[in-house]
Amino acid sequence: SRRRHTRLQGDWSSDVCSSDLEFAVIVLGVLIALWIDAGWGWIQDRAEEGEIIEDLEADFRFNLEELRTIRARRQEILDYSLVLLQEGVAHVPSDSLSLFDRRLLQVYSFNPRLGALNATMQSGRVSVLRSRELRNALAGWEGYLADEQEEIQWALPVAMQLIERSSQTYDSLRSYDAADTAGIRVALQVLAEDRPFRSLLTAKEAMFRASLFGLDQLITETERVLGLLEATQ
Repeated sequence: SRRRHTRLQGDWSSDVCSSDLEFAVIVLGVLIALWIDAGWGWIQDRAEEGEIIEDLEADFRFNLEELRTIRARRQEILDYSLVLLQEGVAHVPSDSLSLFDRRLLQVYSFNPRLGALNATMQSGRVSVLRSRELRNALAGWEGYLADEQEEIQWALPVAMQLIERSSQTYDSLRSYDAADTAGIRVALQVLAEDRPFRSLLTAKEAMFRASLFGLDQLITETERVLGLLEATQ
């Protein structure tokens, strides 16, 4: 009887050990599956992050070059306007007289390339980016862009009025030979003494001066975003 009890106890112990081993194998298999799944998900996220960063970097490099070009053109227009308003046509350098064309009257709006940024933000893929600083910088950049675009909108109606006011003079200037600086100066002087034109150009000059500050901020933020994108790679 005692032997039978011992044998039964041994069989029960063997069953328990076997069950524990099976359970451990199952648990280990589940953990390995989860680990593999998590690892594969991480690999996919990193691949997607790399694609997002590559697309964003391409767009932001394009935008930075555009911003620098627009900034230089607006500064050129601002400088020319100040000479025309404050010093008079006689002080405009001969090699700068040709600047008085549609460029003087334009505002050079910034039309950014936003395909990658919009796709990233609107789809929620921004969460794939590991750098919180980069995510915040991208969201902040959109704010600076909105401010700059709102700022320049104020200059558009003034620019249109300038074009209307100076169209006759502009058309007549096109008939002058580029070497006839004296004739060009006379035509410009008539326009520069036109009070409505001076008033409009003064208003645009003030708007451009303010817009350059916003443009400089946007350029700085664009450079910052590019630096973060490069650091994330």
